[in-house]
Amino acid sequence: MDVSSLQGILSFFFWASICLLPLVFIVLLFYSTAVKLGQRSAHEKLGKALGFSPLNRADNIQLVWSGGQVQGHDIAINTFQSTHEYYALERMRTGFNTHLRIVMEVHTKEPLGVTAFRDKKNKSPQTFEEAFTIEQGQLSPAAREAMLAFSFLGNKTGIRRDLRVAFTRGMRELRLHDRAAAPKGLLGDEILSSAKTILTHDHPFADVSPAELKSILEELSAVAQAIEEDRIPPMLAGKTVPPDEGIRKYAYLLFPIIGLFVIPTCLCICGMIYSFLGAY
Repeated sequence: MDVSSLQGILSFFFWASICLLPLVFIVLLFYSTAVKLGQRSAHEKLGKALGFSPLNRADNIQLVWSGGQVQGHDIAINTFQSTHEYYALERMRTGFNTHLRIVMEVHTKEPLGVTAFRDKKNKSPQTFEEAFTIEQGQLSPAAREAMLAFSFLGNKTGIRRDLRVAFTRGMRELRLHDRAAAPKGLLGDEILSSAKTILTHDHPFADVSPAELKSILEELSAVAQAIEEDRIPPMLAGKTVPPDEGIRKYAYLLFPIIGLFVIPTCLCICGMIYSFLGAY
């Protein structure tokens, strides 16, 4: 292969890379958006897989809750969206993610009068007091340990169908409060209307498998049991050790490094080689 042929091949790959990168980004963006829109009915599909039934009627599928029972506890699941801003194509844009909401009844004769929720400000808590905020009421040691254990179990890592990447397990969101004190818009009046106390877990991803959801529901049921019986179920016993994410907690820096340094460096090297070959 002579120099002119090598120069032509290098030139082709150089300009193809420059032209294809924006196209690849746009295609992936449209794919991710289409998947997220399709996930709005994920709770319906998961409910059917687990033998649940619709709990209400509505024209919008996102307003229809799916529910059933897990280990004697009534539950309801649904999906919801959250928005976020990101920078792309030289401007700030607004994106959205689809999440799965799980609400479970806690069997209490009267409302507990307790509001406790995961405090997101502390990214690496070691104790219940660091991980949760109690706005009112008191919780037994068993309830505290069970809620902390459930949160420490974290979420599944890997690349999701909507192209979001979970490098670390993180900590699960969890909220305990009276049914009557549920935040406005959390769930409709007809959903778990007979419950006195409820647990709410917002899962960051809606594309969980039926087996994964079943495991989460069993673990959440164990939290409810700990609150009801003031004892730690075997499923959550000894699980209050903070997860050791190791070097994976820095993995989120991989994509910025590739975008800001690796790709520009490769393009510069190709340009330099092209110019060098052009001199001969």
